Amino acid sequence: MTFNNYRKHLWFLKDSVIKDIDTLNMEARGKNDNIYFFNYKKYNYDFIVWKLNNLGNLNLEEITFNQDFQLGNIPFKTYEVIDKNDSLPLITYLLGAGFNNSLKILIDRMPHPVKLLTSNNYKGFFGEVNKIILSDKVNGKDKYIIKLEYFPKPIMNLFLVFKKNDFYYIVIINSTEYFSESIINIFNFDIL
Repeated sequence: MTFNNYRKHLWFLKDSVIKDIDTLNMEARGKNDNIYFFNYKKYNYDFIVWKLNNLGNLNLEEITFNQDFQLGNIPFKTYEVIDKNDSLPLITYLLGAGFNNSLKILIDRMPHPVKLLTSNNYKGFFGEVNKIILSDKVNGKDKYIIKLEYFPKPIMNLFLVFKKNDFYYIVIINSTEYFSESIINIFNFDIL
């Protein structure tokens, strides 16, 4: 896929940032969503952009975060694994699954809690994480859809969820190097 094709998936970034984005030449598609990987060359941060297609009726306020969760080894019976590099997570994705009813983000319990971020335009968190699970609620029970694992050690992470038209987007910025919460300033929230 050429950079011009990827560019349409970067609309949420400021123009001054887009020129420094390099694709990692990887795209994976799920049943109900699309996932794209990029690199912010200027600072060597890796991006994941995940477009969720089936959550159009969900309100942003209904998305929940739980950072006091012992994730351990949650099994995925039929799954796809998307390879990782140094700062991208190992992504395990439940095959044939999609989000239909809700979105709950479970963050593995860490010695230092992440900072939760909320505005009219997005919800998310900033801090060091080891594992993250995204789940849906089906018949009153959590259905684990996506697991992101960073190893051998926790890694800096900015994780945002926002809605544009009828689609939800998850944007994750990772780096093996420390970065500050000010990274959020690369986003163009005026267009949301």
